[in-house]
Amino acid sequence: MEFAGNKETELFARNRLGLELIHMKAGEGNTEFLFRHVGVQNYWDEVVAASKIRLLPGPYVHVGGHGWQAELGDSDVGDPGKFMLYENGRPVGWPNAPLMSIKKWGRGRYRVEGGKVIFSATDDSNPNESGVSYAFRTNFA
Repeated sequence: MEFAGNKETELFARNRLGLELIHMKAGEGNTEFLFRHVGVQNYWDEVVAASKIRLLPGPYVHVGGHGWQAELGDSDVGDPGKFMLYENGRPVGWPNAPLMSIKKWGRGRYRVEGGKVIFSATDDSNPNESGVSYAFRTNFA
């Protein structure tokens, strides 16, 4: 059995089907994608507008393997299950991953612990050197 990664799925949908990824949530054994036609507005615009996106400031602290840690400051994180991390404006979608999975397998896994987010870049690069921007929403979908 062969599996496509999140980035491969996003590129296939955009390039072959004319769809843009607007939300994604991955878990153990399944990934949920929400797409819409490129340039089309729908109810999702209202969902997004209701939740402010905030910059995830660096520098990020290396915590081992592919793992990096960032302080969320005084942000009210709310339910960690409704925390969404973005990389260059695109949803990462691997929330609540065990710390060991983030460090060992990376690829965009993340978790919220207290006032911190521990995450990995989707390409496992060093987020302090890659030029990629990170942001987040709390209490989101």
